[in-house]
Amino acid sequence: MESGRAIVDVRSLTKVYRGRKGPLTALKDLSFQGRRGEVLGILGPNGSGKTTTIKSIATLIEFDAGEVSVMGVDVKKQPRKARSYLGAVLEGARNVYWRLTPWENLLYFAGLRGLTPGEIRERARGLLDSLGLSEVSHKQVRFFSKGMQQKVAVACAFITKPPVVLLDEPTLGLDVETARKMRSWILETAKEEGTFVLITSHDMRFIESVCHRVLILKEGRVLREGTPESLRNLFSRKVYRIVLEEDPQEWLLAHLQHFPSFRIERDERGGSLLFSLQDPSELYRVFALLQSASLTLRSLDILNDDFEEVFLDILKDGDALESTSARGEG
Repeated sequence: MESGRAIVDVRSLTKVYRGRKGPLTALKDLSFQGRRGEVLGILGPNGSGKTTTIKSIATLIEFDAGEVSVMGVDVKKQPRKARSYLGAVLEGARNVYWRLTPWENLLYFAGLRGLTPGEIRERARGLLDSLGLSEVSHKQVRFFSKGMQQKVAVACAFITKPPVVLLDEPTLGLDVETARKMRSWILETAKEEGTFVLITSHDMRFIESVCHRVLILKEGRVLREGTPESLRNLFSRKVYRIVLEEDPQEWLLAHLQHFPSFRIERDERGGSLLFSLQDPSELYRVFALLQSASLTLRSLDILNDDFEEVFLDILKDGDALESTSARGEG
């Protein structure tokens, strides 16, 4: 990843949708930058502003306040020029023409940028091969599965070697193995071609494995920003699984409910107690309660906290800050 001038610069971006139910603020003072070779992920619950961010950069919607520039070009003042630097895959949109083949789609989208078939032939073959589309390159896209159509859309987004690529839910319809290959391909392409790739996704594992940096949005504003590793270190908790020889008593369960993220999982062998703890010393309190109940410990395991749990903890942390702020204002 290159550390130079930002090629995407978003400053104080604000967007308000106005409808019959009144105004809805989709983005509020959102700011971030993107550099060559960087893969930036945006995570957030539904309605957090992920797609609105993508569409604002892509010049598909007009925002109410703030500034967005792509390669130094203001997207409001020069939308056509800004679009010339972009490739995009949008969720819920027909990103390719279904009655064309993958090969024909690539030629068409390259032609929109003034490139001839001769200029992009080698590039097109490389994309089709890298994304596993070579054998179906002359079959109409309408006969493809959703995952295959998604791969054609991604190929079209990269065909002209744009410096900026926007991918809104790129793994929709992809199986686990194909998503893994897509991750490796995106990382390799961003590095080799110096492309800034902005990804929104609900796929936590994909975001964690492909992104150099992550923004977590809620209600149109950034709750946290950092590398996946830094966010994990800040918010992750160790998960302890305790298996007992006997079922715990009701009074004990009532006490255990006070521990963060406590839950019980049951299988054919009986029940497992699971605790998500940031401070390992709290485990001694758990042991003391089990001892007072005269329960026998069968096993204790430490599990890895996944990135989805980290994401949920960050959202909870944001809720707590909002609650504290509201009380302070009151």
